[in-house]
Amino acid sequence: MKKRKIIYPILLSALFAFPFQVKALTKQETIYTNLDKYGNVKQISVTNHLSHTSKEEIEDYTKLNNILNINGKETYTLNENRLTWKSEGQDIYYRGETKKELPITTTIEYYLNGEKINPEEILRKSGKITIKIQFQKKQKTPFVITLGMILNNEENKNISITNGKIIDSGTHSTMIALASPGLDKNLELQELKSLNEITISYETTNFSTKEMYMVATPKFLEDVDLKIFDKLKALGNNLNKLEESAHILEKGTKELETGSLSLVKGSNEITKNLKTAVEAIKKLETGSKTIEQEIEKTRILLNQAADSLKDSSITNSIASLSTLKTKNETAKKSLIQKLTTTTNMDYQTLMTYYQTNLAHYQGNDTNALTLKSNCELVLLLDANTKAYDTLLNKLTPLLKQIEELSNYLSKINELKKGVTELTNGLSQVESGMNKLYDGSKTLTNGIERLHKGTNTLATGMNSFNKKGINTLSQYGKNLTRIGRNANESINLSKDYKGFATNNANNTTFVYKIEKN
Repeated sequence: MKKRKIIYPILLSALFAFPFQVKALTKQETIYTNLDKYGNVKQISVTNHLSHTSKEEIEDYTKLNNILNINGKETYTLNENRLTWKSEGQDIYYRGETKKELPITTTIEYYLNGEKINPEEILRKSGKITIKIQFQKKQKTPFVITLGMILNNEENKNISITNGKIIDSGTHSTMIALASPGLDKNLELQELKSLNEITISYETTNFSTKEMYMVATPKFLEDVDLKIFDKLKALGNNLNKLEESAHILEKGTKELETGSLSLVKGSNEITKNLKTAVEAIKKLETGSKTIEQEIEKTRILLNQAADSLKDSSITNSIASLSTLKTKNETAKKSLIQKLTTTTNMDYQTLMTYYQTNLAHYQGNDTNALTLKSNCELVLLLDANTKAYDTLLNKLTPLLKQIEELSNYLSKINELKKGVTELTNGLSQVESGMNKLYDGSKTLTNGIERLHKGTNTLATGMNSFNKKGINTLSQYGKNLTRIGRNANESINLSKDYKGFATNNANNTTFVYKIEKN
């Protein structure tokens, strides 16, 4: 017992050590409440400490009854709720009584081996004990509650407490836990619902109720801690900007996909006409009786092929390819500029950092995942540029072969002069057409791969927006909402001026729960 009498004052002095500003007059209000084993209020008394630097009379506001100076002989006068002390430069400590309802009420439940029971019925019994201490807040102002309790280790073991910590001194275990009733509603954050109660569990061979002390204060956060909410707001704004930029980029990838699809259609048409021309030339080689007719057919088909090659839609598709390459380069440069500005790294350093730290990153850090996705997008845009260059390089010999086809067409009339000349000419035309046809097939395959790539890019960008950017943006909105609610709660804490007064600089509630 002697050890407990020493430990409790130490515990309470640590819990009550809340700083307050010293002004011309400061007031520290402490409300002492005795609770029974079930959390019902038995008695409330309030102690006020008035500290000042003047030797003049002290005027104070109070709602207390039966006021008593507990640390001096200074007298007072009371006019309604205005209290005037003849302090003569001394601090005033006075106590009073009130029947006002506390801002936090407590309900305590006891369980033995999982069954709810009155504590009187399990005195001296053994088993698994669970004590649930539930808090109900009567006003919107947030409060932080600290609970302390001590158990001896001889009769009790396997001790646990929610929202707290256990300090084992060998012979005794000291439990300290925190609660903040209603904070989940203040911040609209269900994850904080567990702070509405504290649960203590342990195995005992000789149950008895123990004294518990609780300290509650409206001190929610200090001013220095408010900077985090400014950062949350800035983060939310930046995520909104990122979402807007991602939508623009997604639109660009869709346009890129549409352009590549047009190019695929034009390339297929070219290949189809070239195939028809090649087949017609082969027929000319195998026939001699209808040579002139076949030559004429060939001339017509070659004209059709040339017209197809010169078709404006194909020309536009080739022009679109260059435009798409430019857009791709612009998107790449814009993204690199944003990344290098955000990370303060040049492009080479950034990509080296990606290969070393992010390429195989599997964690859940939001910033790391966002940077990883952006670096991968840069690499994809770079690959697209190379694909465009390859495709444009292949178009140069193709266009040259188109010019050769025009030359062949100009010789069709000369081919009519003789079968020999016709055969030789057809052989040359067939050889050239086969090369042109093979080149056209290669080109078509490349364009189709390009289209698949742009389709994958568009699909990936859409998924990236939905699963990545949009999710991040929603997190940003949630963070902004939590920050706004937290600021409101902090302002409520600052505006709290006391329980039985309206001019306290600091208010502390001390609860003592009785034992058997």
